[in-house]
Amino acid sequence: MLYLYIFAILSLPLALVLPYHFAFISLALGGVIHIFSEMTYFTKEKKILRKRQSFPPIVILGAVFLTAVGIGWYLRGLGGTDIETEYYYRGFYLVVGFYTILSIYPVMRKSSDNLSKFILGFSILLSAVLGSVYPILFAFVLVHGHNLVPWVFLAQEKGKFQYFHSLVISLILPIFGIFIFIIGDYEISSLTLSDGLETDLFRHVVPLLSPFSPELLLLSFFGYSQAIHYALWIFLIPTSGWRERFTGFLSEVSFFLGYSKVKMLTSAFAILLLFVLSSLLFLCYPVEWRRWYFVLSAGHVYMELPLLFLIRR
Repeated sequence: MLYLYIFAILSLPLALVLPYHFAFISLALGGVIHIFSEMTYFTKEKKILRKRQSFPPIVILGAVFLTAVGIGWYLRGLGGTDIETEYYYRGFYLVVGFYTILSIYPVMRKSSDNLSKFILGFSILLSAVLGSVYPILFAFVLVHGHNLVPWVFLAQEKGKFQYFHSLVISLILPIFGIFIFIIGDYEISSLTLSDGLETDLFRHVVPLLSPFSPELLLLSFFGYSQAIHYALWIFLIPTSGWRERFTGFLSEVSFFLGYSKVKMLTSAFAILLLFVLSSLLFLCYPVEWRRWYFVLSAGHVYMELPLLFLIRR
């Protein structure tokens, strides 16, 4: 945990001074790797593909389905189809809400913890209403709330005191840093990325909302939270050794599909190849690949909420 504090203290000034660069570079370096680490944690350590009584297939199938829906909508947009932003969000989040209800129904049915069931049920209802009535706000909550989810998994693995660390690292430290940045009259660096990439990043993180002034401070906060999110999933939450931390996912999927397990060396090579390919795409086509990355990687986000409660049991 000490190393995470050091990482946070070093990352925060960079995120404040170079908000666009820090958000984009942390995504390019940690995005693909953290997904493999997270999915290895779910599949190899928690065995969600094998324990079907504890982890109903709807959790995985629903995530795959929602990802396919998101890809379909994105392809329609690329094809020139005029899709209003509000219409897109409203329809999509209604589908997300329906899937969420199905995927966590086993939790509601089997759990004896009435408080957890109440909180879970209220969250679903609130999400469904917010997603259909004010989808832009719901998208904002999802984008920023997703970065906080790994703290709950960490607390499940290493004790509830981790919530104290989450409060300090995810809230107190960045608020203090932003306060110092404002009263010290510091300025954001004049170094810029391409206009298209900066506009795309800004719209993704600040969708018609402005809780901070100036608005770029929210992008700084997002980039910082995103970097902490990646660090948690790559270094702190998984309990498997480094040799299997990223490669176990491919072996578990291969076994689930009825094939022999993928050798660790083969898995490592495949992941390295994907990382290099993703890095090159971020370098050559930053706007297009950033959008595709979020569409393609959405599945792991849709799995987190139900697994949060299912693993808790």
